[in-house]
Amino acid sequence: MGDRNSDERISTVFSLLSQRGELQVRLLPGLLGVSGATVRRDLALMEETGLIRRSYGKVTAARRGAELPVSLRVSQNTEAKRRIGALA
Repeated sequence: MGDRNSDERISTVFSLLSQRGELQVRLLPGLLGVSGATVRRDLALMEETGLIRRSYGKVTAARRGAELPVSLRVSQNTEAKRRIGALA
């Protein structure tokens, strides 16, 4: 999707949405440690790919039970995957 940091932020937002169902956009810069412009860019990318729906001041998952695309899941749990590979 984007750069590594962007992928990590998108993964974090998606995980939070899975837990909470809805997020207030104004809280995301503080949660992610980035600017509002960066959050808006990430959310626009997520909306374009069909992961989320944005409405005034909030964001929700596009559908219940949605999963991150493989391109983003690859970057999750990399240390655990590395250890498993070393044991194989």
